[in-house]
Amino acid sequence: MTVAIRSDIEFYAVIGKAVSRAIDEVIERVFSALQDEIRRDIYGAYTPQDYDRTEGLLEAWKHETSGLFGNIEFQPDMLPVNPSAFQHDSPYGWDVRAEIFDILEGGYKAYNAKTGKRAIPPRPMWDDFLAKIDSKIDRWIQIALRRQGLVLEVI
Repeated sequence: MTVAIRSDIEFYAVIGKAVSRAIDEVIERVFSALQDEIRRDIYGAYTPQDYDRTEGLLEAWKHETSGLFGNIEFQPDMLPVNPSAFQHDSPYGWDVRAEIFDILEGGYKAYNAKTGKRAIPPRPMWDDFLAKIDSKIDRWIQIALRRQGLVLEVI
């Protein structure tokens, strides 16, 4: 059976919900891949000796799907703050939550009263993450649509 779709309203009525569920599946895959990349390239690249990690970067994200739109957005305010432990802030008022990925990407010199200044290595991840997602996204979309009973024919 062939259905002629003549407007956005008809499109959404016919297959919009299935596409929305497929987008939700793809957003969840992207979010999971993002968490894997953070584990590997941020937390796995350097192990501090005198700092307890919060691992808050794994969950400080809003990921949502609404209709035919999906989004993943970093939410720095979701990162825990403990100034006395220098976790995303300090007793001197250096709240770095909004800039944390820039800081981690470039590396920095940390100061510890016992050991002095120490180089913290750069931990780039965005380029690797985007390249991995770019190589997989088309396949993920096709799989998600197929799971909803929609077959995407690539021409």
